[in-house]
Amino acid sequence: VDNSRCHTAQALQLPPNVILLFQPPYAPEVNPAERVWKALKDALAWQSFTNLAALQARVIAIVAPWKTAMLQSLTAYPFIVEAINALTL
Repeated sequence: VDNSRCHTAQALQLPPNVILLFQPPYAPEVNPAERVWKALKDALAWQSFTNLAALQARVIAIVAPWKTAMLQSLTAYPFIVEAINALTL
């Protein structure tokens, strides 16, 4: 769990078998999807949209050509791949 305000509920009741692990507020190495968001935000930089439909169309145009290999290059940190491989051996 990151330390975003929306993820720090004071009255949260967890089952006894659940432990929350907190990470720094910005830690892309422990949240690989952050790199996908950065790539999308970079592609959208300096553009303005007249409405939500125009933004949605542009986002679709950006991400539609993304292939599995491209997403893996953004999210597959070597230590994550090694950990997954170790679990599946």
